[in-house]
Amino acid sequence: MTWDELFDKFTQSRRLAAETLRGYRWNIQSFLDFSEVPTPLEVTSAHLSAFFASQKRTVSAATAGARLRTLLVLFRWAVRQELLAFDPGHDLKIPKPRRPIPRILTRLEVDSLLAAPWENPQEFMAARDAAILEVLYGNGLRAGELVALDLDKVDLADQSLAVIGGKGKPRRTPFGDSVARALLIYLDHRPERAQALEKAFFVSRYGYRMTAKHIADLVARYAKPLGLVGASAHGLRRALATHLLE
Repeated sequence: MTWDELFDKFTQSRRLAAETLRGYRWNIQSFLDFSEVPTPLEVTSAHLSAFFASQKRTVSAATAGARLRTLLVLFRWAVRQELLAFDPGHDLKIPKPRRPIPRILTRLEVDSLLAAPWENPQEFMAARDAAILEVLYGNGLRAGELVALDLDKVDLADQSLAVIGGKGKPRRTPFGDSVARALLIYLDHRPERAQALEKAFFVSRYGYRMTAKHIADLVARYAKPLGLVGASAHGLRRALATHLLE
């Protein structure tokens, strides 16, 4: 069995978001670039241990662990499906890095971040970026969920979004008037950039669907001049949850 065959069977058996699948494939390719093991059948625990050690020299322990974890999940699944007779990662354990408690943005900080895009002199960018930040905070969407939104998944009359979650589970989430206003302004400008037949609700400056990295860069671009610590797509999601509890 080849690596492509194994990965195809794995992805077909699970409902995973497109961003998650890209991450899995990238991690597996990183392992192949390092180990050059021809087929999954030839992988040993020594290969996996050496890969983890090499990653720790170039990235954080958390990132190295996440890359190795992809392989462990894949092999564990393959053994359960009787595609492999032996799990090379059976005896490996990934040390859990100590995570600092994340800082939560205050209401005033969120307000300043939501207002920042309107200072952008490019009207399309200002309208799009403001709408994106409003949705991230107002609906608590993950970056992957936001970029996966299609035009027909945004109901302005009902003020709701049809969202596909991280594991492929659909849900409908309502939005308030401030989000609705931002979306309407963006939609007035969307035709300026959107390519013909592009289904994505949010498009890049070149008119195509954005990626999660675009969203990360966008939030950072507006947060940095404001000196906001903890500002990210997930940071806005955490802030929303905290502010709702308050």
